[in-house]
Amino acid sequence: MVKTKLLDKYGLVHKAMCNLYESNAQNQAILSAIALSDGREHAVFKRARVSVFDGEKVVDDLLEAGIIYNLRPKHSKHNAKEDNENLSNKLYFKNPVVRFWFGFVSPFFKGIKEGNYDESKERFEKHFDNFVQLIYLELSKEMLKQKFEDDFLSDVNEYWEKDLNIDIMAKTKSGKTIACAVKYSNAKVKKSALSQLKEKCEKAKIDADIFVLFSKNGFSNELKNSKGENLKLMSVKNLKSLTK
Repeated sequence: MVKTKLLDKYGLVHKAMCNLYESNAQNQAILSAIALSDGREHAVFKRARVSVFDGEKVVDDLLEAGIIYNLRPKHSKHNAKEDNENLSNKLYFKNPVVRFWFGFVSPFFKGIKEGNYDESKERFEKHFDNFVQLIYLELSKEMLKQKFEDDFLSDVNEYWEKDLNIDIMAKTKSGKTIACAVKYSNAKVKKSALSQLKEKCEKAKIDADIFVLFSKNGFSNELKNSKGENLKLMSVKNLKSLTK
């Protein structure tokens, strides 16, 4: 599908993409950097090799055009004075197809125009799990909302600060704090993932009432035996509930 819908029709899709944004080297560099990074603004600028001043101007234009959106960092009060680099916004594409284009197609336009897809395929295979991880994270947020629909969730978001990242944090209507870890790998998630999540919460001085683990490929028996009111386990099979 990638070959027939995107690569073989590069000219047509490229023209459509150019209509989305002003086609210049800095825009291209910023968009490609967002596509293959964790989205932190300062890391994106470094990867794209642009100054903070120029980068922020490009980001403002892309936000206004509706191509990307930003998330502001959530951090605990005791770390509120962290420097700007550690607490920079995260930048994400609104459309995963556009993200795919700037991650795996646009950087290799010369070869693709000539019918050579090798570089694009090589990058795709190298970064596929990282690309899907973000999509699975977004779907996990939706699964979480559905799981707690009887105790309405507010403020479902990522949490990050210096050297610390919690995949999803949320609050229930009744006031409970939920902390989540999202694992997209072929290995079953073990109890160590729960321990790491608890350590992160402790470091951030977050008193979590409920822990939720999301896994691509299931959980160890030790974890399964531990689930209950304070520990929820959700896997890819739970995605089926979102299609109903």
